[in-house]
Amino acid sequence: MWMFPIDGLGCRGLSVWGMAGMALAMMVSPAFAADCVMSVRMDEDPPYLTRLSDGSPGGVNAEVTREALRRMGCRTEFRALPFSRSLKELQEGGLDVVADLFATPERESYALFSQTRNQVPNRLFIRAADAGRWDIRAFSDLPRLGIKLGVETGSLVGPDFGKASDDPQFRAIVTPVRSHDSLWRMLQAGRLDAVIMDEQTARWELAHLGRDGSIVGTGFVAAAAPAFFAFSRARVTPDQVRHFDQAVEAMRKDGTLSAILSNYGLGGAALIDVSGD
Repeated sequence: MWMFPIDGLGCRGLSVWGMAGMALAMMVSPAFAADCVMSVRMDEDPPYLTRLSDGSPGGVNAEVTREALRRMGCRTEFRALPFSRSLKELQEGGLDVVADLFATPERESYALFSQTRNQVPNRLFIRAADAGRWDIRAFSDLPRLGIKLGVETGSLVGPDFGKASDDPQFRAIVTPVRSHDSLWRMLQAGRLDAVIMDEQTARWELAHLGRDGSIVGTGFVAAAAPAFFAFSRARVTPDQVRHFDQAVEAMRKDGTLSAILSNYGLGGAALIDVSGD
């Protein structure tokens, strides 16, 4: 679920655009250079990133980023990059923005993280025929049970995944796979026993692939921690990140955010009270 806290402000549903919203909108129009362009990572990861029927970049993250940057006076340039390559580009200053990243000490050395966040968990998915077969409560259970795990190449599926990967037995059961479609095909064919993926993405893809009855989610959540928009420290300033968050807050207040979420079947339910637990 998307959470949009700005400077300690909580979000309680969508409010009518009033004087407070107008004042915030004025705050998010800093005098950036007229030729301000920010490069943003693009890939096929619906409902967050996807190509629309006309070939243009779409998805929740793409539309939120594009509109927030527009309000900042910047133009968005989408670049199709594999996940692992995008991190290298972010670190080296070849890319400005990557959405949906966990904040880790290593990544914080080269990236600035937004306050805007995605709270949808990464969940373990298995074949429906294997439902109830395993009791999985931690990463350490996977090698013990002999479960062959598939993950997207280069992804950190949870804050504890890196530590689990230090175990040679765990690394031996993990298969990195470039595309989501290949992950689902390999799971269906029995070449993998489980896949870890963002729950919203998985349910979207499985429904569109007609596999939502043959592949199911389990109770094991690999990452309950939020993911953020990450900005390259080599190219973006903290002030720009702050203005990005303020722009998203303004989008929440004027209904733009709700409209974007609704376009992808998420609706207002994807907004939660950030002042709560």
